[in-house]
Amino acid sequence: MPMIVNTFEELSQTRKLRDTFFIPSYLDEYFFHPKSQLLISEGDLVLSGDLFLDWGKLDALAPEGTWDLNVLVVFGDLILDGGLLNTDMDGGPVLLVQGDVKARNLISGGSDIIVMGNADISDVVFANYNHGYLEVKGQLSAGLLVMVDHSYDLENLNVPVQIFDEDAWDDEDASGLPGHLMKINAVLKREISDLEDLKAQIIEVGDVLHDDAKHRPVT
Repeated sequence: MPMIVNTFEELSQTRKLRDTFFIPSYLDEYFFHPKSQLLISEGDLVLSGDLFLDWGKLDALAPEGTWDLNVLVVFGDLILDGGLLNTDMDGGPVLLVQGDVKARNLISGGSDIIVMGNADISDVVFANYNHGYLEVKGQLSAGLLVMVDHSYDLENLNVPVQIFDEDAWDDEDASGLPGHLMKINAVLKREISDLEDLKAQIIEVGDVLHDDAKHRPVT
């Protein structure tokens, strides 16, 4: 389905965006003022490879032209062969998905990501910084969840290995590695020495979990 660009003011005449996604008010001034330009998929958005949710990256998905796009709205499902990757921990575009998300990995960095349906992630959901926000209204399924020093609303988790803030302050064992890293390494193909190493693996390799540790999304 072709992508379109519309202003928030024009879109609001046909779509109740705030009511659909419960957009936090702190996003209004920069992302959702009347003349903000939004990149919109009116149905499912299916992409091969990774979708980088970083500054300046959305223009590549837009119709030909010069845009300043900081919001992606999907009125359907977002389906990726690769990862949904907001690699900039300081900021990034807003993503609103009315349906489900299916992807290999999800990095929640400085962006605000709101998914009204389910999120089926085969490998890792990763966030390790205090900018940005991740909300999944339905069920979040993954092989590994790392959510440290990050804002989130995840009420329905289907993830066998979960790392949260309280886990990241555990003591080192005899090997010199903190317990949470040992827990993560048990499901990784290549061991890490810190969380930044895990982030780099997700971006550069993608296929990071042992096959028996992956979540298998329903097709």
